[in-house]
Amino acid sequence: MNGNYMIKIFVITSLSILFLLTSFYGSIYAFGKLKTEVLGIEEKYANQTKIGPLNVTGHTKTTAKQLLTNKVSQWMNNSTITILDTNGEALSIPSSLVNINVPATINAIQSGQQNEIVVVAPNLTNEISALYENHIFVDIDAIAQDIVANVKEMTVRIEINANNYVIEEGNGVVAESVVTNFKKDNYLDLWVASLNNKVIAANETTSLLSLLESEGTELIDSDSLSVLATALYKALLNTNFDILERHIGSSLPEYASLGFEAKVVPGELDLAFRNPNAENYVFQVYEDNNVLNVSIVGPSLPYRYVVSIKGKQQFKPKTIIHFSDSVKENEVMVKNEGRPGYLCTIYRSAFDESDNLVSNTLIAEDFYIPVHRVEIRYGSE
Repeated sequence: MNGNYMIKIFVITSLSILFLLTSFYGSIYAFGKLKTEVLGIEEKYANQTKIGPLNVTGHTKTTAKQLLTNKVSQWMNNSTITILDTNGEALSIPSSLVNINVPATINAIQSGQQNEIVVVAPNLTNEISALYENHIFVDIDAIAQDIVANVKEMTVRIEINANNYVIEEGNGVVAESVVTNFKKDNYLDLWVASLNNKVIAANETTSLLSLLESEGTELIDSDSLSVLATALYKALLNTNFDILERHIGSSLPEYASLGFEAKVVPGELDLAFRNPNAENYVFQVYEDNNVLNVSIVGPSLPYRYVVSIKGKQQFKPKTIIHFSDSVKENEVMVKNEGRPGYLCTIYRSAFDESDNLVSNTLIAEDFYIPVHRVEIRYGSE
């Protein structure tokens, strides 16, 4: 009995203490909300509360927002962003390409801590890429990241030396491809600029849509997206990159050879791949006069890779005939010309320095179903 009695006393005491603590801290929280929401009295930030270089210790949320807004305005009026090119030329980047999000920054403040300024710059990488249309091999993403890091510290004069971002010497074109016979739309130039100079890090897994989305690029269902995917896929096949996802359409487009099509549809179909190497590689992409070129630049690959298309078959379309009184006698109206079907397998072979076959890997099997020719002739079914 004494043992049970002591347990009951312990439980009751513990629950009482828990109730008192909950009530105490609940009262503090409620009082804080009362001061802020009802009485309009804002809490002040504790000691050592900073936003970037700005110390807001002792300030309220409202006054801190005003301080930051003023600081951002001063920075926008006085800041310069300059890239010193590899040939010594000073290239200017407009500060307006970098947006400091004041509301998001203020809402994320943690009292008593060092807080980061929220910076949004969706078009910065494209702007830097445009400065390097001569395909100088520099790490565009790294330059953009360092510019943003400087903006977060409100550095007024940001100077970037491109020589510090040159991809290691000794790199060269390890694979390339060319795609022609396509109809160009207004989006192709945008997507080419977004993909150009993208760095694929060692052991990185990514995809075409992911790379374009990372630049804030608008994506729509367009043949130009598949044209770009096809060019990239053709180049990737001549490397040891792993092809993780790849699709084809219902019919072989004019711009693709059998075995080399890659169809991409935003939100549905993607071209995904992995860099299995211990080194970084760079995509160099440009389009000129309806000729799309993709090069993969980096250190030499472990082997020489050759793509072969085997087991090619063509399936002729059948002719389906319908009869109708609306057609004149001896007249044939072609409703659908039809198209042949195709079948093939794609292999990637690896050869060493002595041209000895190291591996022969099946990449995919492509099949395009034939579409039958449809004719309408005079008569009744």
